[in-house]
Amino acid sequence: MSFQKSLIALFILTIISHVSSTTCGSNPLLDVYGITADFSDAQVVSGLKYCKSLQNKDNCCFAATINNFQAKTDSLLNRLRETVVKRDESLIYIRDTLIPSLSTELQAMYQAAGQAYQKIRSVGMQTVDPDVPGLVFFIGNMARGFTNPDSIAIMKDNFTSYQESRTTCVIDIVKIQAAGWCLACDPEFESKRVSADGIDFSDALVKTLTDSCYSSIRRADIMNTYFSFYQMSFFLGDITAALNKIAEGDMTGTDLKNIANASPAIPQDIYYRPITSPTSQTCSVVTCPWIETDLFKKGKLEENTLAFGGNIPESARRMLREGLSGRTLTAGTWSPDIDEAGVTVTFENSPVIGGGSNNGGSNNDDDSDGDDDDNNGSVLQKGVTRGLVVLLSVLLIFS
Repeated sequence: MSFQKSLIALFILTIISHVSSTTCGSNPLLDVYGITADFSDAQVVSGLKYCKSLQNKDNCCFAATINNFQAKTDSLLNRLRETVVKRDESLIYIRDTLIPSLSTELQAMYQAAGQAYQKIRSVGMQTVDPDVPGLVFFIGNMARGFTNPDSIAIMKDNFTSYQESRTTCVIDIVKIQAAGWCLACDPEFESKRVSADGIDFSDALVKTLTDSCYSSIRRADIMNTYFSFYQMSFFLGDITAALNKIAEGDMTGTDLKNIANASPAIPQDIYYRPITSPTSQTCSVVTCPWIETDLFKKGKLEENTLAFGGNIPESARRMLREGLSGRTLTAGTWSPDIDEAGVTVTFENSPVIGGGSNNGGSNNDDDSDGDDDDNNGSVLQKGVTRGLVVLLSVLLIFS
């Protein structure tokens, strides 16, 4: 009997040893984040500077591994700064150099759109191809907005607000990314809904990040108008000629619609590409599951997506036709404190590569201007930001 008990005890010990030896190394987040589990058996480690949930508890990583999370955070922030600087420089070039250089073409396009629209009204909407009136109207509004100094001034103000809101979003998103690194060292990862698909964010965490980032996402959508115009700028003359044909009586708008099949040689510099805005999918001020499904892939932050404020498609065709990607949300349980990692996160409104800033950073964004960028009556924002989505869905479908 004693021998049987010994065998049973040995069997149980073997099972426990096997489970313990695979707990740490089986965390999928280790590969996602490039972190090594330092222990096969989780154990308490002293001297941790970061990761509140692992203090005085079992974990899978050396203190040195966890205490490197600040350096890991700083490296991430520097990469984000570099990307943000290049994106902002591209936007400023389009706004302050490209658009003014095309003022003559824009004026001609605005006049042609007005004449085309008058012709449409004179013959009656019912006699015109149903896609044409909306196209003409929005082309005219776009041209009017980009030749209106007041609209450009408003867009400059909104650019400043966009930078400020981006700072708030980046800070909280990076903190949650650092919390994910802590989760990679947590032997209780399975109970927190970590799987091969990544991390299931709780509804509370999605709400927290929505509150931090929706203002930035919304303003990135407004800034996106510039990058959409950049693509259009390669064939403004073709659009004007097509409008003139409508003004002369071509109610089919064939040439205007055929531009949809054009494939101009547009430089593929990623910093000039329009984004697919999450606000056109499922992201709202109430909840933005896009943050979990697209901004984080398997729990890893998509850095360019954060820096740009939306998905960067390989081509405009994909930008306009793709829906929300990512896995289906489930009721997750991971709901870390925003400062779970305890790392220091600073980011500037207008970063300078190598550190420093032009106008300082902020950790808070109370959005005190409310929805002023939706209510100020700007043709550029009301007519173009919303209308350009319709316009681009026909005009900017490049191969």
